[in-house]
Amino acid sequence: MKLIDDAHLVWHRLWSVRFAILAALFGLAAQLQDNLPLIQSFVTPKEFAALSILCGVASALSRVVKQASLPGGSQ
Repeated sequence: MKLIDDAHLVWHRLWSVRFAILAALFGLAAQLQDNLPLIQSFVTPKEFAALSILCGVASALSRVVKQASLPGGSQ
């Protein structure tokens, strides 16, 4: 397995990583929603699950898109 050059410097700028973190947070929120009464009135667990799935798909799709803002991204 070969990592992206300078991955330790750019991992936070990768869209796939950002979407993966969002998917995890939405999934966690869906699980913890019973303990978060302020959120219950605004968002249902199904909506959190849908957001998690959408972010997971976006993470997979963004993995194949070249990002010009990264070192070597404009090649």
